[in-house]
Amino acid sequence: MENRTRSLRSPFFAFFIGAVVFCAPILVPNSPVTQKNLTSTPQLQAQPADARSGANAKEIASKPSLSGDVSVIGDTLSPSHAVSRLSSSLGSGEIIRIALARSASQSVFYVQDTVTLHSASPGKLQWLSGRIAIAMQENGQVVVRFGDSNEFQASLPCTLMTLCETSSISFDARHYRGSMVLEGTGNYAILNCLDIEDYLRGVVPLEMGKRSWQELEALKAQAVASRTYAYRRIQRSRGESFDLLSTIADQVYGGADVETAEADSAVRSTRGLVVRWGDSLADIYFHSTCGGYTAGFDEAWNKPPCPYLQSQSDLDPDGKPYCAFSPLFEWEETWSADQLSAIIRKNSGKMKGQEPFAGKLRKIRVLDRFSSGRVKACRFEGKGGIMESGGDRLRSILRRNSGSGGLLRSSNFTIVENGPNKFTLHGKGYGHGVGMCQMGAVGRARHGERFDQILKAYFTGTEIAQMDAEWFSGR
Repeated sequence: MENRTRSLRSPFFAFFIGAVVFCAPILVPNSPVTQKNLTSTPQLQAQPADARSGANAKEIASKPSLSGDVSVIGDTLSPSHAVSRLSSSLGSGEIIRIALARSASQSVFYVQDTVTLHSASPGKLQWLSGRIAIAMQENGQVVVRFGDSNEFQASLPCTLMTLCETSSISFDARHYRGSMVLEGTGNYAILNCLDIEDYLRGVVPLEMGKRSWQELEALKAQAVASRTYAYRRIQRSRGESFDLLSTIADQVYGGADVETAEADSAVRSTRGLVVRWGDSLADIYFHSTCGGYTAGFDEAWNKPPCPYLQSQSDLDPDGKPYCAFSPLFEWEETWSADQLSAIIRKNSGKMKGQEPFAGKLRKIRVLDRFSSGRVKACRFEGKGGIMESGGDRLRSILRRNSGSGGLLRSSNFTIVENGPNKFTLHGKGYGHGVGMCQMGAVGRARHGERFDQILKAYFTGTEIAQMDAEWFSGR
């Protein structure tokens, strides 16, 4: 790997010097970090909607473009801005780049301590504190304002860097470890660059929700799964300006404010552990609630089968689903015929490779199911014609009428009312169903399973191993 694996755990002076050296590639326009050649590995963006994340009770229909960022972001001082020192870093030395915004013209940061600003412009380091406002100028530079009336111009990319591992930078009412990197032409991206182990501390609590110490093994399983996902994404993002988004498009990341003692313990005790398939990282998927049976990779997205992502029974020794306690285990959704007709017409017309639906819906027919119970083939019959679809894309076509109007909770459903004036579906589970069932993992932890047993139950034939630079590099 590149020189991105230097340790950041050291006394103050060594930490500062090491941080400057470490971040140097980011600060130079022709940095290998931004100029690396793309690998031949397919990009993660090409995966189907909702494939990349298992965030609880959240979903996406497509990867969000953050091009709609407001012109000024981050100008909200968190009520808890005057926070005590963060706990020490869990640093491994591998830095990950999280895009908090991708198209900003103005942004505001707050720092309780002093930070340094490193710029591509020639000159000495700038030492800043308090409120720091950065605005794009027509000449392609940014103007940096701080204090009462101080300002100067700088060239992108530039980096706001804390001087101590227990300090933070506040942005958009959240506190973040590590540094903030601004880069781009025209508008700029805002990247939080931090150690991958510290990144996981801001992911696991949001992906798994508040969990007790009795459910620690489930948190450990999520930590290993999320670490594997993150390393895989780093591997595939070579040549790109960032590794992951902070949203459900990848893994939900909330910075230092969401860290918990339980999740920190899970990350610390599994430090460096990943899921391996053969001599490479496994492709990791997870979802909220499987409903008793997970879905195969090929079932959800009409892709070639994956040997470690097959449909699995997720029942305990008494025949009860491990995730049966989840509030999302069973659900019901009702639409009027006019509502559902409009939803299907709109969404089928936007989906690549899907024949559009026309007319008013009269009946839904389930033609075939997978062994997991999810719908394999479904026919929508209307006055203006018929349309067939199946697999996880049904969740995008049959978007909910209630709540957020997001994806249908699951493709594992039965038809309770089938027109002509009203349609009601009763279903089980929440999410695409592939890989680790997060609520199932909690149920397994409650039954006494260890994190490695949990992971191997969902990713069959895989190994839990320490991260290895040689096969991480893709060789």
